[in-house]
Parts: sequence; C-alpha cells; structure tokens
Amino acid sequence: VLERYQGPVFACACAVLGSREDAADVTQETFVRFYNNMEQFDQRRPLKPYIMRISVNLCRDLLRTRRNEKAMVSAGAEDAIERIPDTADTPYEAMSRNDRKIFAGRALAMLPDNFRVVCSLFYLAGRSCGEVAEILGTSEGSVKVTLHRARKMLYEKLNPLKEAGGTA
Repeated sequence: VLERYQGPVFACACAVLGSREDAADVTQETFVRFYNNMEQFDQRRPLKPYIMRISVNLCRDLLRTRRNEKAMVSAGAEDAIERIPDTADTPYEAMSRNDRKIFAGRALAMLPDNFRVVCSLFYLAGRSCGEVAEILGTSEGSVKVTLHRARKMLYEKLNPLKEAGGTA
C-alpha cells in the first residue's frame, strides 16, 4: 500500500501545503494513521480515495494550526505585488516563471483553507472535480461551486494588479 500510494499522497499534500517538508510529514502520518486504523476501512470501497482523504484531513489540520503564518504569507503577497517593477512590460510579463509560481502560491494562500484545498487538488494536483469530490467526501457540484467562488475571490483580490496594467 505504501509503495503504491506514497507518490500520489505526497503530490497531493505538496499541492495543498506548498511545502515539500510539510508534505513529507503529512505523507508519513497518513500511512501511520491508515495502518493504526486499518480495521475501520470498508474493503468494498476503493482504497485510494480513503487514503487521500486521510491526507487531506491532515493537511487541513496543519493549515488550521498555522493560520497566523498564513496572515504573514498574505502580507508577503501584498509586498510582492508592490515590488513588481514599473517597466514597459506588464507586471505579469516582468515576472519570471519562478516568480509567477511563487505569486500563484501566495495568491492561493490568500484563500480560506477550504477554498485553498479544493483549488490545490484541482489546479496543482491535477485532480478532476469528481476525484476532488470523492477525496473530500462532498458532491461534484459543491467542488465546482467552490472553484467558481475561489476564482471570483482571487479575481477581486488581484484585480488591482490588472488595473495597474497587468493580467490577473
């Protein structure tokens, strides 16, 4: 089980948390919890969504304990926006690929935890709406609504960048 699902669990945790170190800790704890509570697993159901749900729940717990750090990251995102050079290029064009990746991560950090988890699973981990719904134990419609609301929230937060000549 560990060999088969370690990669997907790590990738999911890394996408949600944005940190390889935290993702490694969550991956390890996911399998410890699975093995300690294996008797609770209904063998008639698929194993992968069950293990992924353990991982996502651990990610949520970690995010919940780090809300203060999230506020610091959000402040850092505002600083990053202010540091974008005023050149003939739009701010988006002026950013390197790595800078855009960092900016996207910081933008996701501005979202509430539940929105961030859904966006990370969908956009960063490449899961379908159906897979995200199964992992989170919710409906596919709920995932689509959350994605829509998250995009709207990010647009509203990043719109000042667009109005300054960039593309948000």
